[in-house]
Amino acid sequence: MGAAEEQLKELGEKLEAAPPDPADDLAKLLEVRTCYCSLGGWFCGGLTFCTEEEKNLIFGHQFKVQDFRRVNQQAAECLHGVEQSPGPSVMETIQPCLKAVARDEFLKHHDEDVKVLLATCFCEITRITAPEAPYSDDVLRDMFHLIVDTFSGLNDVNGKSFGRRVAILETVARYRACVVMLDLECNDLIADMFRSFLEIISDNHEPNIVNSMQSVMALIIDESEDIEESLLNVLLSTLGRKKTGVSLPARKLARHVIEHSAGKLEPYIRKILTSSLDGDGTSTNNSIDHHEVIFDLYQCAPKVLKVVVPYITGELLADEVETRSKAVEILGELFSLPGIPILESFKSLFDEFLKRLTDRAVEIRVSVIEHLKKCLMSNHSRPEAQEIIKALCDRLLDYEENVSVKCYTMERLADIYKFYCQSGSDSSVNSDDFEWIPGKILRCLYDKDF
Repeated sequence: MGAAEEQLKELGEKLEAAPPDPADDLAKLLEVRTCYCSLGGWFCGGLTFCTEEEKNLIFGHQFKVQDFRRVNQQAAECLHGVEQSPGPSVMETIQPCLKAVARDEFLKHHDEDVKVLLATCFCEITRITAPEAPYSDDVLRDMFHLIVDTFSGLNDVNGKSFGRRVAILETVARYRACVVMLDLECNDLIADMFRSFLEIISDNHEPNIVNSMQSVMALIIDESEDIEESLLNVLLSTLGRKKTGVSLPARKLARHVIEHSAGKLEPYIRKILTSSLDGDGTSTNNSIDHHEVIFDLYQCAPKVLKVVVPYITGELLADEVETRSKAVEILGELFSLPGIPILESFKSLFDEFLKRLTDRAVEIRVSVIEHLKKCLMSNHSRPEAQEIIKALCDRLLDYEENVSVKCYTMERLADIYKFYCQSGSDSSVNSDDFEWIPGKILRCLYDKDF
């Protein structure tokens, strides 16, 4: 055994014998252990990377603030360069360190810095020993609890351990360590991790952090044999424009994950949506507003929504004004989304939506008119443009129409014509579809019999 291996073994034995308190001493010892484990994997022929002073610091435990900072900087460089699956001699050498990190009093330690350092060590050990598991299942479960706990600190981008927490997240994502959680059946912990990501993500996070969160979540879903309803509820309960307590970055993250794994999630989402729409009480999550979920799914996983068409059709035809009004509202918002065509499976809903122009409730007729205006203004060359214009024109010819609704229709037609004029020439637009509007409005104003 070479000098490096002997020294690394000695360090592992010292770490095994080290008392867990005080926290500062343990943190320093863990910091140096991380550095030296990396040195052992990278420079197994000798400690050429360390000066004599640093060797004495490592093995003599002469911890001073300035020395600790210097070794910490060296540790970061070493961890970045250590290779996966080193030779047998190094693997044998780091065994004392592996055993020491897994000590129960370390894993249950209350100090936050110690927890982050232990999680860092565990991530590096897991990466180095992959694809072999370095610990028993029980120890691995404790380790993953420790790692997931560190993610909560990602909300403080100015925290002193923020960089380490980011490194832990990126390591878990890059080396697919999170998949081991499925083998360990850590279902509750996985749901907690998803929930933590959605709670802490913010506009302050760099793209690499957001991408790592998304990668971890997508990996879990794609590698799962079955999707737990509790896990899916975490994602779906984040959707919706009117959801209180949910940030826009969280909503975007949930949508991106669903879009990425739509094929895997489709049957499970359908089951939850139909349960919610049926109102049969079999769903365990009462925080899901199915209309708001449909709005977001329309943009990220539209194929899954074919199942909801009969339910929304029923809502449009319901006796209760409030039910019809909510259905009109959500469909109007969907059909007005810029750059998103009406789904083929929603064509029948669009036809029924237009029929609500003759709804017996004035507020519903007005709502449909307003949304049809938005439809044309979002894309005045859309395939349904002529059909929309004709439907609005028919409202002007209805002799029994409420005067206020007729006036409202004229105002919306005026808005549409103004938008058409301001949009300039567009070869895809038939001018005949819009040029009739001024004459029709004038006739409505001056011909009392019209």
